Amino acid sequence: MRETAGILLLMICLILTSCSTAEDNQNKTVKTKPLVVIITDVGGIGDASFNDAVLSSVEKVQKDEEFDTRFLEARNITDYDYVLKEALGLQPKIIIAVGSNMAKSVEVAAKANPKMNYGIVDAAVKFDNVKSLQFADNESAFLAGFIAASKTKTGTIGFVGGEDRETVSLFFEGYAAGAKVAKPDVKIQRDFVGSFYDPKTAEKVTDSLVRSTKADVVMHLAGPSGVGVIKSAKKNSIWAIGADKDQSKLASQTVLCSAIKEMDGGISKMIKSALKDKYDGEILFYDMKDEGVDISDNAGNTDSETMNKVEKLKKAIKDGKIKVPKTQEERMKFKMPDGIL
Repeated sequence: MRETAGILLLMICLILTSCSTAEDNQNKTVKTKPLVVIITDVGGIGDASFNDAVLSSVEKVQKDEEFDTRFLEARNITDYDYVLKEALGLQPKIIIAVGSNMAKSVEVAAKANPKMNYGIVDAAVKFDNVKSLQFADNESAFLAGFIAASKTKTGTIGFVGGEDRETVSLFFEGYAAGAKVAKPDVKIQRDFVGSFYDPKTAEKVTDSLVRSTKADVVMHLAGPSGVGVIKSAKKNSIWAIGADKDQSKLASQTVLCSAIKEMDGGISKMIKSALKDKYDGEILFYDMKDEGVDISDNAGNTDSETMNKVEKLKKAIKDGKIKVPKTQEERMKFKMPDGIL
């Protein structure tokens, strides 16, 4: 009987304990980290270009702040609205769209959802709940053009853009102006892929440009398509200049240098202000003075004499002595100030 009574007592205790645990769990608050959603354009993470640069910046913010990250990829240009709605359903603290192609879709989403925090990289959307991140790409391109013209042996350099649009034109005008500073009689040949997401066509376009013009240095501003430009340069034994991030890892003996965007400051401001519930709309513009754009040569392919001149040019841009052209009209009127080099 004692044994039976002991078993019954144990069972009652277990039942009471079980009920108590269930009740405790029901009332228990489970803490979760705030969510940051990044929407990448076609190419996604691993593009060795724009999207990867954003990923690197987000990872740096995570060293200071606690939050979870979810990356969503727009598979094509018709996906933007759908992916933005998918991101909204995840109830994040902020949704950041990467790339100027998504500007219109972000504008529509921000207007429809004024309580959601939005960010966009490389474009401007003017709403109270959108932070926009833009860069003075013409300034880094100016230095890239100077390096390209200093390196050419044929007297001809090339430029391959993803599409013929304003952001690419801004870059080209800086590139052409810098090239003329290094070598006034340099020839500059330009072509377009027709897409930022077609490296195979980019390779063919670059092959054709090199064959027809004898360009021996080719700069790209073509996003993921730029991988094809670098592949063509390697195949044709000429120099390529990368964009957005240092691309020397793609071909260390081919990539002469890269015109890079330093996104850390802008991405950090977007995320941290959203996490602190102190978000507002603004255009975050970074130039060379802010260290938002620069030239990178991790492979060490640019000679020291040229790099010394680049440093002088960089200082002059930061000090406001050189106003890098933004348009063709400005480039045609541009004159290099005396005493810089």
